[in-house]
Amino acid sequence: MIAAGVRPLADRPTWQALRRHYDEMRNVHLRTLFADDPKRGERYTAEAAGLYLDYAKHRVTDETIRLLLALAEESGLRPRIEAMFRGEKINVTEGRAVLHSALRAPRSRSIVVDGEDVVPSTASSRRAPYGRSTLSISGGWSGKALAQRIVPELESAEEPALRHDGSTNALIRRYRRQRLGSGSVT
Repeated sequence: MIAAGVRPLADRPTWQALRRHYDEMRNVHLRTLFADDPKRGERYTAEAAGLYLDYAKHRVTDETIRLLLALAEESGLRPRIEAMFRGEKINVTEGRAVLHSALRAPRSRSIVVDGEDVVPSTASSRRAPYGRSTLSISGGWSGKALAQRIVPELESAEEPALRHDGSTNALIRRYRRQRLGSGSVT
């Protein structure tokens, strides 16, 4: 288990260096960054697993990336990621494994926590909200249990309570904007 006595982020030397770097970069115009580095549009992109990330249009420099990587190293990010994938109890607030990796793991994968393979139970809880029936919203499909919870908010004329997770709330907002023909629902 990773100890709770972790040095606060803001107290770390690399964080302080990032703050100073931010102060230097905050008013630098993107035109200047592109003029100083004509290959910027190619260098500050990444592509993997069908995703394309273009961060050239942000105030990111080689120094920014160097400092972020140093902060990740100083914070022990790699060992923490590895501990998460091993099912170690890295949630120091609740004293348990976070199980994010188990929620996304294929059924063939095994992640053991306290002597129990948690992948089968997280796989079933991952499917539980979707039941058997379907509801199509903007081309997406969800199931009966989820639909019963959100359909009243979709069809209500009142501002939605938005008491769900962030992606479900975003879906509700998007549907309501389309239905109401307005871009103003937030």
